[in-house]
Amino acid sequence: NGTELWTGVNGVWSAKSYAFQGSVAKGISVAQDGAVAVAGNDGFGGARVEVSASGTDFSTIDFMANASALAVQYLGNELHFLYSNAQGAAYKTWSAAAWTDYGHLPDSGRCTTGRFAVNSNGQHIACADDVADGAIYYYRSNGSWQQERVLPLNGLCLAQHPRIAVDPFGNVFVACFVRAAANHTRFIVAQRTVDGEWLVPATEISTGSVVSQELSINPMRMVTDQYGAVHIVTLVKRAQDG
Repeated sequence: NGTELWTGVNGVWSAKSYAFQGSVAKGISVAQDGAVAVAGNDGFGGARVEVSASGTDFSTIDFMANASALAVQYLGNELHFLYSNAQGAAYKTWSAAAWTDYGHLPDSGRCTTGRFAVNSNGQHIACADDVADGAIYYYRSNGSWQQERVLPLNGLCLAQHPRIAVDPFGNVFVACFVRAAANHTRFIVAQRTVDGEWLVPATEISTGSVVSQELSINPMRMVTDQYGAVHIVTLVKRAQDG
């Protein structure tokens, strides 16, 4: 009847608490101090963020009617939350028991999902699924949102929830599935350098297997490590399973 939080220690898993009674969470993240945040939709057209500290029951820190949760992520002990409503995708952070609202991303009215990251100097970065054949990269400069078309992905991407990651040096990576690849067997990764230039051409990678086409489970994840290496995990469908 909701989302259940499980924790595993030395291979032993146990249920701790519940969130979002009557609905399913859209994202989960853990803070440095051990707090767990879950974002999702309440089943009645509203977006909700709940936090559990030290394995206690979840408590609601935000609720918005007529909105949809897109992504949630702790950076240190600061919580970053991306959601959408009739005006498009919007971004806010939670720290010291208070929200800071960064407003709506421009021209994001068709956004159905998104991912975000923050680079080493604290600049807020977001990527929204805004165009049918590519991706839009958003960043903040002088207190306002800016946007760029991810040029190396033009005409190559399916409108399939592009992923974003930022390495410790400030390089930005955006990935999505390749439009021309039958059964989603390839994806493509574009890189924006610290100088603000998109490298052309983008890097195309073959999975060797058919990637799941069930978009609701968001089958690809991308992160960078402390050395700047990019890691991508995707769900594949084995031929013998049909």
